[in-house]
Amino acid sequence: MNIKFSIIIPTLNSEKTLSRCISSVIKQTYKNWEIIVVDASKNKLCQNICYKFNLGKKLVYKKSYKKKGLAFDRYLGIKQATGNYISFLDSDDIWLKNKLKNQYINIVENNSKFICSNYILRINKTKFYSSLKKNFFDFNFLLKNRPISNSATTVEKKLILKVSSQFNKNIMAEDFLWWSLILKKYYGRCYVVKNHDVINLYSQNSRTKNFFKNYQNLYLIYRNYLKISFIFTIYCFIFLIFTTFKKNILKLSLYK
Repeated sequence: MNIKFSIIIPTLNSEKTLSRCISSVIKQTYKNWEIIVVDASKNKLCQNICYKFNLGKKLVYKKSYKKKGLAFDRYLGIKQATGNYISFLDSDDIWLKNKLKNQYINIVENNSKFICSNYILRINKTKFYSSLKKNFFDFNFLLKNRPISNSATTVEKKLILKVSSQFNKNIMAEDFLWWSLILKKYYGRCYVVKNHDVINLYSQNSRTKNFFKNYQNLYLIYRNYLKISFIFTIYCFIFLIFTTFKKNILKLSLYK
């Protein structure tokens, strides 16, 4: 089965972490991939890092001039992609060497079009392991749990184009909106690779740290984009707040 992964890495002043991020892709045991870096930085530091790798056509550097936000930059990368599967990787995260290989096996075995891996949240030297044990999950499970790390997802290009071409405005949790729309409208399940092949490196600048703004935007997604009833939205938020509270307590207790 001929599968090429196009790996979208958006950057904004990510010169301290970008080299480590790209290196984790180069070390993958599965080799049919391309990297597309979409850079919204005003300086040329990230651009210079990309050129130093000297990967030729394996690494495409694209400048984002329109300053429309992270969702639009990811969409620019998707449009540029030549692979039939799109993988997302944030510039401050890294992959373990078998991430693409394990997702490739899942695609071949299940003909899956939407896949996520388990991940490791690293705070300083402490690691928190995600615990997705299902073989796959559906739209309702996603609404109540938010189990996905963006850097652990891969989706068929045709699917992600359907949603990203329509919804690429600068809103928080735009990746969650994309996954939700795929599960609700186009493809009813997300397959799970149970290996912990992704490391999310938690920092003070992480968007996920802004708890209240995040939930405000989630509410808009549930009500305005997904057309979820008010009652069911509140029901989902009870589950979400409980699980997020436990995670944030862990983060706050570990982060110094």
